[in-house]
Amino acid sequence: MAKPEVMKFGIFLALSFIFFSECVLATPADSTKKEVNIPTLIKYIDGNAFASQRVSYHSLDTTLNGTEIINPAYSRHYNNLANLGSAASPQEFRSEGNAFSDGGFHSYDLYLFNGERIRYYKTNKAFTQINYHLGGGKEQQIEVALSENINANWNIGLNFNRLGSTGFLKNGTTLHSNFDLYTWLHSADNRYNLLAFACWNTIENKVNGGLHNDSIYDNSSVSNLALQGLLINLADAENHFRSHRFSLSQYYDVHFHAEEKNSDTTKKATFKPDARISHSVSLEARSFTYLDYNPGTYYKNSFRTVSSLDSLHYYDLRNRISWASILNRKEHSDSSHSVFYSVALEHQWFRYDQLIEQNLKMVNAFMENVSANASLSNPENEKSVHWKATASYVIAGNNKTNYQGEISLHTPLSSFGCIDVSGKLLLKSPEFIYERFFSNHFKWENDFGNSQVKNISARYSFPKYQFAVGAEMTTMSHYIYVDSSVSPVQATNEIQILKYFLNKNFRLGKFHFDNSVIAQKVSNENILHLPSFISTQSLYYESFLYKNALLLQAGFDFHFNSSYYADAFMPATGLFYWQKENKTGGFSLVDFFINFRIKTARMFLKFENIGDNFLGKGYYLTPHYPMQGMTIQFGVVWRFFDQ
Repeated sequence: MAKPEVMKFGIFLALSFIFFSECVLATPADSTKKEVNIPTLIKYIDGNAFASQRVSYHSLDTTLNGTEIINPAYSRHYNNLANLGSAASPQEFRSEGNAFSDGGFHSYDLYLFNGERIRYYKTNKAFTQINYHLGGGKEQQIEVALSENINANWNIGLNFNRLGSTGFLKNGTTLHSNFDLYTWLHSADNRYNLLAFACWNTIENKVNGGLHNDSIYDNSSVSNLALQGLLINLADAENHFRSHRFSLSQYYDVHFHAEEKNSDTTKKATFKPDARISHSVSLEARSFTYLDYNPGTYYKNSFRTVSSLDSLHYYDLRNRISWASILNRKEHSDSSHSVFYSVALEHQWFRYDQLIEQNLKMVNAFMENVSANASLSNPENEKSVHWKATASYVIAGNNKTNYQGEISLHTPLSSFGCIDVSGKLLLKSPEFIYERFFSNHFKWENDFGNSQVKNISARYSFPKYQFAVGAEMTTMSHYIYVDSSVSPVQATNEIQILKYFLNKNFRLGKFHFDNSVIAQKVSNENILHLPSFISTQSLYYESFLYKNALLLQAGFDFHFNSSYYADAFMPATGLFYWQKENKTGGFSLVDFFINFRIKTARMFLKFENIGDNFLGKGYYLTPHYPMQGMTIQFGVVWRFFDQ
């Protein structure tokens, strides 16, 4: 259970916030002093904004929905190692990958800063956002986002995150540091745009290998405090993971000269955007290190010494140049194209380094690839059918003949929502970590063949009624996975995954009931295990108080996934592996939360896993890593806009 002092402090904090709001709202306005307030104008784009026919801008989310959910493993359906920031594996099947080589280490991707997460702002005020939360297990996290327009055409910003948590099991501490810098520069007429960013991610986690014996936890009621007394497998092992990424992309719109007749029959020269030439270069460097000074009898093999210092590094440098037709930026309906196209060439340089001996000798592997890419689509229109086809083929290099293709179709149904259908085809090379790995406890050298992935999906959406339903079928040939011996193998049989989903939100007055359900079926569970059912619900009351100055949410979050043989985690490799000895899941998680917003500040107080002890004795997400009982979390998300 949560510590009494933490509980008292959490309740005191929540009451203090409410009292503070009442005091502020009750203070009469000073009629003798008036401030001139400039309306806040802020919007942002993502890194793919200039890869489409039109640039889409987004607004800041001002709702309270999800304020209390600070663990991405819950919101994105992942299993972790019983602590925020620990290695994570997905419960939900996702068809991912590309035609180029990949290092293959993704156990910590859930927490990384990268180009996909960066927002490039355009704002008339300096923008700051601070997120802070405190929870059980000495869990603390602070996130800071800063963005400012130097002038009308140049924005700069940064994001910073620091996470630390000791957790409830011994030697399970997580420590994350994430930082990025970014900038968006464009010409006065928006014909030239430059997007650039640099990301640094550092993760230093202790790894305990889970419980030495699950029986004590399984057969008795164990409090959060008592979890510290359970015997673990590894007393001083650590995983260190680092990722650095740098990217610069430039886009220049090419215009054609047109003549238009005025009312007096004279002709006027105008310029219309016709095409866009772009160039991007990116470099990503990743490293993984395993340290252990006294593994005891946990590992079957020790090829060098009792202690371990194993590491791998890989570097991925890419250059891409493209030419694409675009819409008229100022008037979308005025375009010279009935079909839009893009063509591109992309080069990859890839290097993989593996430490294999105690004297720090490295074994290197290099590869290069060149791909040709193309796409075709019709103009985007909210009232008519939109189709798009993309293809990528590796024309030279180590991955020669690999390919990736996708066809998508968006069909509006007038006032009855829309239907989206897509088909994907991918032929990819093995991820490099599955081909060769040398460490103190595990070694392998493989010569796997390419894997093929076929995916078709259909989705019906009715935004007016917050309803969506869909299905997806994925077929994989020569699928590569890590088996129960903690060694990669390539399946000889084809495997098929069926996935269905349903999202529906209900509202009755001030009461809300949001629902998300996923059902999955795997044709061969000797290769891949997935939960057959995943559900997330949120039942809450939402209302404005104090003359609409305070927005309040109070209710319950529910998380459930059916019992299944979840993948286990191997600290020495940092990989999850297939097992069929211990089932996890099958436990209903219930959280009670209170969210409220005062002006630009959002706050939450959450009692997590309130069903502990009467909905079940305890539960696991990953085998041998028992999750904590009830804890308290509270935090604040505060935005500032400087004049």
